[in-house]
Amino acid sequence: MERYPLRVIQDAYAAFDEHVAGSIELARTQNGSKVPCKRGCSACCSEPLIVSQYCIPPIVEAIRAMPKGQRSLIRVRIAEWLRVLSNKGIHPDQTDPGLDFAAWHQKPKPVCPLLDRESGDCTIYEARPLGCRGHVAVDEEPSACDREDPTRGVGVLLFTDPVARTMAHCMAHSVRGAERDVPLLLLLLPSMLRRAWVLVDDPSLDYFVWLEEIERRWRAGEKV
Repeated sequence: MERYPLRVIQDAYAAFDEHVAGSIELARTQNGSKVPCKRGCSACCSEPLIVSQYCIPPIVEAIRAMPKGQRSLIRVRIAEWLRVLSNKGIHPDQTDPGLDFAAWHQKPKPVCPLLDRESGDCTIYEARPLGCRGHVAVDEEPSACDREDPTRGVGVLLFTDPVARTMAHCMAHSVRGAERDVPLLLLLLPSMLRRAWVLVDDPSLDYFVWLEEIERRWRAGEKV
């Protein structure tokens, strides 16, 4: 299997994590900010998370390494996530700015299929995508993140949109080559993972094969 895309993405994540850690330290030391985020706090795992196709290879690797029962549970949770969205009248491929955030935050809220609901831990923590890595609450009580009122803002330090998307573009060009115009297919994480499950089921498939097919269909204006 081709490992190059995976290595590039992992290196980009490491650089991104270092940048986030440095920014958090500056917020604490220079602004006196408090960061309540800690292991087991999973309120943000019910927020809409947009990812690109280049976040998928590390996640697939992490899922492949899981016991069969755990992989099956994730598939069940993806189907559950889709049902919750359908009951709210939200299309699973809808992203901002057209996403109905008011409906999203009405209970029951959609929960990430990759969350261990008993422990509150992410089951793919080391492989989590950019949006998760850069979502850091500041100067808030942890309960503020578990919001039912979508009009109430939560202080988030950085990265969930412009920086993460810039990084996603950089990852894409690093994987593909700087000379190529690489489109980003941006979808909610479970919607993207549902499309990529073929990689989980068949470890012999090369990541480039999947990425090329996604890109080809996206360029052609086909439903991906």
